[in-house]
Order: sequence, then structure tokens, then C-alpha cells
Amino acid sequence: YNTYGDELTSELQKIVREDLVRAEATFHRMTAGVDAQWRSILDMPTPALAHAARAADLIIAGGAPLADHDNYRTIDTAELIMTSGRPVLVAPPAPQPLRGDSVVVAWKDTRECRRAVADSLPFLRAAQDVVVVEVCETEGLDDAIADTADVLSMLTRHGVRARGKALSARPGHAAVEIRNLAAAIGADLVVAGAYGHTRIGEWVFGGVTRDLLSAPGQYVLFSH
Repeated sequence: YNTYGDELTSELQKIVREDLVRAEATFHRMTAGVDAQWRSILDMPTPALAHAARAADLIIAGGAPLADHDNYRTIDTAELIMTSGRPVLVAPPAPQPLRGDSVVVAWKDTRECRRAVADSLPFLRAAQDVVVVEVCETEGLDDAIADTADVLSMLTRHGVRARGKALSARPGHAAVEIRNLAAAIGADLVVAGAYGHTRIGEWVFGGVTRDLLSAPGQYVLFSH
């Protein structure tokens, strides 16, 4: 029987309860005048939020680093995207209010990206300018043009004003081209599929997913 261990556990639980009281007070202060609901769960942060997301249409999160985070105190945004089953809107480090007048859809002909386009339809319908862009190597440009044309046709049926673009880039530079295009058209929202798999208990991400998540220059809506 370990009396010290019981006392330590009791003290830690007390600290957690006090933190939750302060967090709830801050939440109500920050959401004054907004139709909002507070929920608290005694669990690890990321799985707790993933479970609570069953009641949500969209999760809004910060672009947490992919490594060196404290799973006991912070949300792992990358894991949340992969496990929650909901689109996750990742805010840039110093976010301004999201306008959504111009949007870039980072297209790749995958299940994840098709889901991202479907999840983002409310944003795309409200936008004035939507650019569906596929970044590929030079020999893939013709296929990229055909792929984006099909996406434009689908979006038109849903009342979205969109145009297509195919860009060639060296391997590993797709995220740079996507950010540059977003800056050129004044887009503050990028829509992207999130690609990753687990390896020895850790998530391994595709290059574009990793780059957009670790250093988002705009808001990024990810779906997996």
C-alpha cells in the first residue's frame, strides 16, 4: 500500500479540477454573447476532443508542432486530424478573422482530398474566388488539367464559382507553390486532404500535409 502515491494522485486530481474551473471561467468570458456550450472531460486532451467532436461539424485548432509536445497538457493537432473523423480548421500562428472571400483547394486525386472538398463546401459556396490547384511534376500537367476540370464540374453543380490551375514544381516544393498561389490571390483559406499513417506508434505524414500543418501561412481546412 503506497500512501505517498495516493496522496500525490489526490493532489494532482485537485490541481486538474482547479484548472478546469479556471478554464471554464475563461471560456464563458471569451464566448459572452455567443451561443456556446462548455464541456469538460477528464482524459488525455487529444482523444477527449476527438470523442467530443461527435457533436460538432468542424473542429478549430492551432497548428501544433508535430513533435516535442506534452500529450498530457496540449492537443496534438496532427493526431486530432487523423482520428476525429471531422474536418479540422487549423489557424495560423497570428490569425486574423477568417474572411474566406478567396480560397485555394490543394487538389490531389485521393480519397482524403475528395473528402476535404466535400467538407469545405459551405466555405466554397460563400467564397467569391475559388482556385482548384494541382501541383505536380512537368510530365503530369496534362493529367492535372483533366483532374481539376472534373473537380470544377462537380463544384459548379454545387453552386461554387471556381477555376482550375495546374502548376509544375520540383519534388518537395508543392506546399511552397500552394502558399505562393494563396498569397497571390489574397486567399486566407487553403483546403487540403491530410495524408498519414502510423509507424511504431507515431504518425508519419506526407510532405504537403506536414508542411502546411507545421507552418500554416493561412487558415488550412484539413480532412482525412
